[in-house]
Amino acid sequence: MRKQQYFGFVLMAAMAVSGLGCAMQQAETRSAIFFIGDGMGLAQVTAARIYEGNARDGRLALDDFENVALVRTHSANRMVTDSAAAATALATGVKTLSGRVGMDVEANALETILEKAKRAGKSVGVVSTTSVSHATPACFYAHVPERHDELGICAQLIDRADVDVVMGGGREYFIPDSETDGETGRPGSRSDGRDLIAEAKAAGYRVIHNQAEFDTLSGEVQAGGEPGMILALFDYGMMTYEYERADDAWGEPSLSEMAALAIDVLSRNPKGFFLMVEGGRIDHACHSNIAHAAILEMLEFDRAIGLGAEFARENGGTLIVVTADHETGGLAINGYPALELSGEAIFSDQSLPGGGGILTFATGPGFDRTQPYIEGENGKLPEGELTPASPAYRSPSGRHWRSASHTGVDVGAWATGAGSEAVHGTMENNELAHIIIGALGLD
Repeated sequence: MRKQQYFGFVLMAAMAVSGLGCAMQQAETRSAIFFIGDGMGLAQVTAARIYEGNARDGRLALDDFENVALVRTHSANRMVTDSAAAATALATGVKTLSGRVGMDVEANALETILEKAKRAGKSVGVVSTTSVSHATPACFYAHVPERHDELGICAQLIDRADVDVVMGGGREYFIPDSETDGETGRPGSRSDGRDLIAEAKAAGYRVIHNQAEFDTLSGEVQAGGEPGMILALFDYGMMTYEYERADDAWGEPSLSEMAALAIDVLSRNPKGFFLMVEGGRIDHACHSNIAHAAILEMLEFDRAIGLGAEFARENGGTLIVVTADHETGGLAINGYPALELSGEAIFSDQSLPGGGGILTFATGPGFDRTQPYIEGENGKLPEGELTPASPAYRSPSGRHWRSASHTGVDVGAWATGAGSEAVHGTMENNELAHIIIGALGLD
């Protein structure tokens, strides 16, 4: 009896020590960076790795992460989720209806990781290659029942003025319809007459719009300057695809440049920070069946991830989690190609049995590749003859849809740094939010 009591005591003591260890680890985790690849399925990751160095030798920053899981992506009402429901699950820990932004199934506002972190005194930011009011970034700071209410989303961002760093595209929704955008000459979309850019400045934001202003700001930060709150709107709509970024009229920084600056600014807070970084245009390229562009977006996203992981290694107390909201297009790698193929050859090689492409999609406009690119797709793309090696070349699809569908397959999750061991096995997407919230000790 005494022996049983002794072993019971030892077990309870071990559990208590284990719990104390977890609590200590959570207390030591001051910061977290949540990387979300929109539309980034496992095939997109694999194709990027092959492009980088062939199927045997290619390696991504993701491949150095020690904790890996599979993630289920369904929403509360759909087998195949949209980005809003998925991002709400990732931002709040609650699954919701497709279309919801930061709200539950009954349209009640949910507190997000970002909002919890801000309430705890941490600095917070969102960085994306989409519009800053697009579904994924919006789900971390806004609460609307319908994702397409981007006018309302942007108004919430400025009315609260509590996100320290915001970078991406989407000037359209900040400009009144009585004025035009300086880069494109297109009218703003705000029918309420509000000039949110002027309001942002009045609220204390430093507003920038182009590469030159970004470079100036970066130089000031590197010299030790205090930039205050930052609102960077680099495009009228979505930011430019990576492959054509050099031709942008006003110039735009890369995703990795934006992420690096955000980390530099936010990490000055001794209480830590929370940052969400979205590789948003992986999804758009896959919707349009342009596999080459998708992979270049994926590689730039991976460069940003590498910077985050390097920060975590050098500074400690930082959790890095990477996942996707869903996969887009049903990308596949086909046909028994040679092991050594890499780079542009994976788009142009015709040595497969019967010819054809190595990379194909399940759905999308690539089914009929005689049709020109048209307005209404995810991004206006060049018309005319394109070689398979062109980043704008449309890869084949198995079924014709004007815009490729999301799919319901599991996506990956990768984690490194403080508290990352909680990412493992097969998980629901909303569990990742709870892991970050728990690691940061947020309530």
